[in-house]
Amino acid sequence: MISTLEYGVLARNAYNFTDNNVIRLPGWDPVKIVDGWGGFSATVYQKGPGGEIVISFRGTDGESIDWDLIWERLQA
Repeated sequence: MISTLEYGVLARNAYNFTDNNVIRLPGWDPVKIVDGWGGFSATVYQKGPGGEIVISFRGTDGESIDWDLIWERLQA
């Protein structure tokens, strides 16, 4: 089961997802990164094949947000 510390690190990584800034957690892999439209960003992590899944949201940076488009792209 995921720990509070692991949740914190994965949440932090949503704000700093570059090779130089990300903190790697053993066993946790980013499986999908959604970024760049409407200022919204999210990273989906999975702990091993078939394991736990965590979605880290960064939130929005932009003024105009198309929530339908965001939902559509998350489903892709």
